Amino acid sequence: MSPHPTRNVATTDAHGGAAGQIGADAVARAIRQLVAHGPVPGFSGADWAIVRRVYAASGHAPVWIDTAGGTLQLRNRAMQFIDALSRAADQALSLDVYPVGTLIRAVDAMRTAGSTSPARAARADVLLSATLVAYATHVLTGQVDPRSINREWYIEPRTQDVDSTIADLFREPERDVGIADLEPRDPEYALLVAQVARYRGLVARGGWPRVEQRGILRPGELSTARVLGTLLARLHLEGYLPLVALTPRSVSAGDSTAFNEARGPDRSVQYDRALSLAVADYQERQGLTVDSVLGPVTRASLNRPATFRLHQLEANLERHRWLPRDRGQRFVVVNVPAFRLRAYDHGQAVLSMKVVVGAEYQGRATPAFSDSMSYVVFRPYWNVPRSIARRELWPRQRQDPTYFRRHGYEVVRTAAGANVRQKPAADNALGRAKFIFPNSFAIYLHDTPAQALFDERVRARSHGCIRVEHPDELAEFVLGAQGWDLDRVRAAMESGADDERVNLERRLPVYIVYFTAFFRDGVLHFANDIYDRDGALVSALGVAARGPNGEGDEASRLRTLARTLAARD
Repeated sequence: MSPHPTRNVATTDAHGGAAGQIGADAVARAIRQLVAHGPVPGFSGADWAIVRRVYAASGHAPVWIDTAGGTLQLRNRAMQFIDALSRAADQALSLDVYPVGTLIRAVDAMRTAGSTSPARAARADVLLSATLVAYATHVLTGQVDPRSINREWYIEPRTQDVDSTIADLFREPERDVGIADLEPRDPEYALLVAQVARYRGLVARGGWPRVEQRGILRPGELSTARVLGTLLARLHLEGYLPLVALTPRSVSAGDSTAFNEARGPDRSVQYDRALSLAVADYQERQGLTVDSVLGPVTRASLNRPATFRLHQLEANLERHRWLPRDRGQRFVVVNVPAFRLRAYDHGQAVLSMKVVVGAEYQGRATPAFSDSMSYVVFRPYWNVPRSIARRELWPRQRQDPTYFRRHGYEVVRTAAGANVRQKPAADNALGRAKFIFPNSFAIYLHDTPAQALFDERVRARSHGCIRVEHPDELAEFVLGAQGWDLDRVRAAMESGADDERVNLERRLPVYIVYFTAFFRDGVLHFANDIYDRDGALVSALGVAARGPNGEGDEASRLRTLARTLAARD
C-alpha cells in the first residue's frame, strides 16, 4: 500500500455511466488547454508562469489527481495542502489574497456525484497547483512587497531560489507537499509563530486592563489597591510574573487576589520591591529606561492594547520572510530598532554588542539592506561627506578659524573641489577602526570616541552609519581566520600605522535589518519603532481587519473541506 493513499472520488454521472472512468490523456488535454488559456482570476502572471513550467515538465499530467486505472482519485497531498492553507493565519498570512472560494468550488465539483469530468478534474488540479505556487511564494518571500510600503528596505529576495524550490514541490506527486520546509529556518521565526499564537489567545480573552496611575510612582511609594492591583494583573496577563509570586507584604499571604479591592479599592498600598522588579523586567524587554518608575512613558507602553503587540509580532514575521534563506555560514546582523549587532558562525550567535544607528530625522535613518564586508581599516581618516561638512563643519570654522586645527581636520584640494577629512587620532569621529561593505548608501560600521552614547537606551544618534560598542571584538571575528587575534587587533588600533587597510580573504555578508520584535536568549523583546514603519506594514498585511484568531470565513471552509476529504480515507 502506498504510504500516501489517494482519495477515491469516482462517481456515477447523470447518464448512468462511471464518471470516474476518465482516461489520463483526456485530463492532460484539459489541463493543457486551461494552462494555455492564461491566469485564472486571483493569480499573478508570475504565478502562472511557474504553473506553466510545472505542467510542461510533467507533460501536463495532473499533479493532485491520480488517473491510474481510469478512476479519478484525489491524492493525499491535496488534503494535506488544503489543511495547511487553512492554517495560513498561524504564519500571519492572509487568505484574502487567494481565490479560496473558487478553489473550494472546483474541488467540490470534482468530488461531487454527477459532476466529475475531464474539465472539472483539470480545473481542480490546476487551481490547487496555482494556489500552492502563490502560497509557497508568499511563505518564501512574503505577501507584501517591502518596497511598496517602505522605500528604505533594499534587501532583495532571491527569486531564482524561489522558482527552483517551488518546482521541487511538484517533482514527486506522491510525496507530502512539505509546506513546513518552506518556512524560514531562522530559530526566531518559529519563536515568533509561537508568540503570535499566544498573543492571539490574549486578544481573544479580552487583552489586559489599562493602568490608570497618575503622575509618577516610584518604588516604595504608596498608591491605591485599585491601581497596583490593575498593574499586577496587567503584567501577569502578558507573562511577566506569576500571581503567587507577587503577593505584596502589605497584603495578607492568604489573599489570592493580591490587591483585594473588596477590602477597599482606594486604600493605600505600597509599590513594593517585588512588583517594582516586575516593572523593571517589563521596561528591559520593551527597550525603556530600566528604573522601575511608573511614569508616563512606561504607563503609555503598558496601556498599548494586546492587539497592538499582536500586530507588531505579525509584521515582524513578514519581515523575516523578506530575508534570504541562505545567509552564509558566517555573517553579521544589525537590528536597527534594537540598537544591537550580532555576529553568527554556523547558525550560532557568537558575538553581541550595542550599536548607535541613524537618527530618525533629516534623512539620517539607517536603511535596511545587505552587502558583503570586504576590508577593515585601522586608525582611519574620516573623509567627511560634503553635506555634513557644508551643514556642520564649515559654519563652525567660519565662526572660529581654529576649529579645524583643534579638532584634527584638514582640507584636501581636488579637481572636484575642497574636501574635509579628519586625521587619525583619539577623537577621530570614526574612532580606531572602520568596517567597509561597499554600498550605494556609503554606510559602514565604525568605532566612536563617544562611548557614553552606549549607555543610552535609545541610540538613534548618527548620520546613518553604525557605531559599534566593541570594534576590537568585531575585528577579531572578522579577521580571526586570517591570523588576527585580539592582541594583534588592539595593537593595530592603538599604535599601528595610520589608515592601515586589511582586505578580507573571504567577503563577509552584512545584513542591516529592522525588527521591532525579537528574541534575546529566547526571551521576547519589543523595540521602539523608531522610524514608524510598523503601521504601514500592518495595514498592508490586513491583519487588523481579521478576527481575534487572525482568520476569516475562508479558513473555516478550507478546514471543513479538508475534514471531508480525510473522512473518505
